[in-house]
Amino acid sequence: MEPAINARIQDMRIVTKASLAEEESEFDGNSLSKEQMLALMEYYKTCPEPRRKEFLEMFFFAFHACGLRVVDVMTLQWSHINFERKELRKIMIKTNKRHVIPLTEPALRILRQWQEKREGCRYVFDLVKESLDLDDAEALYKARNNATKCINQSLAVVGEQIGLPFNLSMHVARHCILSFFLKISILQRLTS
Repeated sequence: MEPAINARIQDMRIVTKASLAEEESEFDGNSLSKEQMLALMEYYKTCPEPRRKEFLEMFFFAFHACGLRVVDVMTLQWSHINFERKELRKIMIKTNKRHVIPLTEPALRILRQWQEKREGCRYVFDLVKESLDLDDAEALYKARNNATKCINQSLAVVGEQIGLPFNLSMHVARHCILSFFLKISILQRLTS
């Protein structure tokens, strides 16, 4: 089949769009224990595959940035980061609400590392094309699916290699930080 004909057929195809809410409701609540997180950090230190190591950096950044969703990690721009104030200001894609997120030292270290790699680029992480129009819902949806699939496939391999009883994914970073905050809150109430 000629490429031009194939392109026209692909353009006619109706793509069913799953909602972001469905993705979140599918998640089973798995989060990493302290020991599993330490194993993940050890794996990162010895990981020989550069792209997989980058995906782990994105996972750790999402964790340290209050559990950012993968779509907000992939659309994070340098203009959202204020290194002096140690904060991230961004309108979140799913909720369309502006958030100010304090950045921890580990998050800032990851950003500085990427700043060296991505000097002059619009987006912080190398997950989307520089030309991605965030107002183009279809393009954003496709970019999000591609990035999520790629990252999560790589993280699933890491999870298997460190012996996790569940699939490691970017969404696990959201649940890890929530789980850690809940444990701290419970401890504070018990000791007060």
